[in-house]
Amino acid sequence: MSETESWETKYRNILDDARGTKEYENALAIPHRARIGRTAKKARKGILVFGRKKEMCVFKISKDLLDSEILGDEEAVKLFEADIFEDAKPVSTGFDAVYQHIKRSLFAGIEAAKTEKAKREILDKITSIETLIKTQAGQSAALSEEYLKALRYAAEIDALSGYTMQYIRRLPPKDYAELPASIDEEFLERVQKMTRDIDTGPESVILSEELR
Repeated sequence: MSETESWETKYRNILDDARGTKEYENALAIPHRARIGRTAKKARKGILVFGRKKEMCVFKISKDLLDSEILGDEEAVKLFEADIFEDAKPVSTGFDAVYQHIKRSLFAGIEAAKTEKAKREILDKITSIETLIKTQAGQSAALSEEYLKALRYAAEIDALSGYTMQYIRRLPPKDYAELPASIDEEFLERVQKMTRDIDTGPESVILSEELR
């Protein structure tokens, strides 16, 4: 596959090839809120939920009742990807509690910035980056005021994964310009769009999986 192709190309080709087949029709017939257990080897474990509200789609995952995390489209689709020979498994007895926890906050409204230690460290780090960019004009065109504002917003509403927060926290000043390569503007724009439309329109849980 060409290096210039989007990650979506593979999946769009699969979808185009499947149109008109029996498998495609069966997939369309899957009812909303369908749930399935899986034991396939995946990079993440937990309850993965895909939902839609108006034109906004969101993927969230959680391993317990303590927290849930928004996933980017590429990571989520890779988790949903399955081999045609994979057997479905029943969900565990703990599935419903975690599923309901995610569902309640699937399109949660914007919360005020919290003061947990990890989040405060990230917000302080973003402030430090903003200060450095202002005092060293021209250091990085990629780190625009708009980009850093969007990054701060994503941190404030808990849209950044633990891995991403750790990455930001450990990033040395000489590597600040690499931020957009790891946290791209498309993801930050999707977070902003999701929260703009968050309080209107019916919510619909489309599919959920338990990755074990």
